[in-house]
Amino acid sequence: MKDRVIIGIDEPIIVLGKEDKRKEAIARIDTGARRSSLDIEFAKRLGILPSARSITIRSASGKTKRPLASVTVLIKGKPYEAEFTLISRSEMTYTCLIGRDILEQGFLIDPIKK
Repeated sequence: MKDRVIIGIDEPIIVLGKEDKRKEAIARIDTGARRSSLDIEFAKRLGILPSARSITIRSASGKTKRPLASVTVLIKGKPYEAEFTLISRSEMTYTCLIGRDILEQGFLIDPIKK
């Protein structure tokens, strides 16, 4: 348990792009999501492009087919890499959603942590 990183429900992260591009964002931590997700326009500004792979995601708004991209994010200064789904999140509060694919790498979530 001592090795676990404690994070809150909303967590500042840095998304690493291509050619040393990086951008800070506030990510929503979502234990109900299997995969992490990133706004597609945000990703494009960082040079992150979709791979040839895509998957079908089931969410509250139904099923959607989404492209995947390999993305590295810094959380508490430590890098974590995962295949993120890319979708327009412009109508959503958060540019990035961190799901269990990253959370299972050693995090504890404290819902009252700011």
